[in-house]
Parts: sequence; structure tokens; C-alpha cells
Amino acid sequence: MHRWKISLTLIAASSLAVTSVFAAVFPDVPTGHIFQDPIEQLASAGVINGNPDGNFYPDRDVNRAEMLKMLYLAQGRQPDPTSVRCFPDVLPGSWYESFVCDAAAMRYVAGYSDGSFKPSQNVNRVEALKMIQEVFEITVPDI
Repeated sequence: MHRWKISLTLIAASSLAVTSVFAAVFPDVPTGHIFQDPIEQLASAGVINGNPDGNFYPDRDVNRAEMLKMLYLAQGRQPDPTSVRCFPDVLPGSWYESFVCDAAAMRYVAGYSDGSFKPSQNVNRVEALKMIQEVFEITVPDI
């Protein structure tokens, strides 16, 4: 399990000031789950909405396209709908195309050396931190 992936997204979205008492929103995120409060805050803020079956699957890994979409929504940023056809493996008309292509146009992401983005590949820690840094415009001083 890579709970740090969800944790990174939750940390990035912590700038959302949502302070309410929640009942369980997703049946697979029971009361007392380690990530219940942040998941429900993000759902309330419209950053996440779960899956079509009503579950959230908190132990599932996050892929690169999902990470970008969550960060954009957490930041309140709308992708440019004309940002399309940026990587050969980003499907035209897919739910993630405008997020990935806008992020590429803004230079938040650059893809891999083979020219691909690999949207369905699980995001690793370094990629997640870089996306958070870029989308939230966090400057990191040189060491």
C-alpha cells in the first residue's frame, strides 16, 4: 500500500479551509479511518468525488492524471480546454486530457524522455512532490 500518495494529495489540498463535522461520505471510508476527515473535506470541497459505485477506495494508488486533476481542483485552477494533444499517450477527448495538456503548457510537467506522459501509471513520490510544488507554485530554495 502506498498511503503516502494519498497523504501527499491531502497535504497539498490542506490549504482548503473546510472545518465541519462529517458523517461517513463513502461506505468504504468508515468513521475513524485514518484518512476519513481529509477525504471528506476534499469531497465537500469538490476536489474528489469517489467512483461511480459510490466508493472511494482509500488504499488504491493514485495515477499521474488523477494527481494532476486533484491538484488543479484543490488550487481552484481550471485547465485551458484548448490544451489538447500534448503527448502521444494522452487520449484525445479523455477526462484527463485538458488537465495533463494544460499542465504541460504551464510547464508543471514535462513527461518522460520517450515523449510520453503515462497518465495511468501510478504517481511516485518524487513526481507527486514535483507536481505539488509546480501547481501550488511553491518555491524551493537552492541548497
